[in-house]
Amino acid sequence: MVPVLMLLMGALVAADELMMDLSRPAESDSVSVSVIHCNATVVCPDRTTCCLSPYGLWSCCHSPMAQCCRDGLHCCPYGYHCDSTSTHCFRGWLKLSSSSQMATKAIQKPQPEMVHCDGNVYCPVDQFCCKTAAGQWGCCNDMVL
Repeated sequence: MVPVLMLLMGALVAADELMMDLSRPAESDSVSVSVIHCNATVVCPDRTTCCLSPYGLWSCCHSPMAQCCRDGLHCCPYGYHCDSTSTHCFRGWLKLSSSSQMATKAIQKPQPEMVHCDGNVYCPVDQFCCKTAAGQWGCCNDMVL
């Protein structure tokens, strides 16, 4: 009975080691970027993950390709998923505490000054608001409409 248990334990350890190797993101030989773009105006440092909170605020998880938890405050490493309380990360039967990513706030990129046309339409200051042929607001460069 003991040899069978030892064999099973060895198989589980070997399978877990294989799973750990597969769960890491593949390393690339290409040149890495210095930032991760969350959206058009927000960035996080390289080798992090952008996470959007339920309140619409961005933060950066310290782990690349991580899973952001629903609370917007915690994240799990690549290959793990958050539990319903956002406090633990699971991968199969493995359980870790989730990490809080609020230590790194996302960086708001400076934006050129914008002119508000109407509703959600904004134009850069080097352009002006104009109506399109369809009657919608848009941005124009020349006086030709």
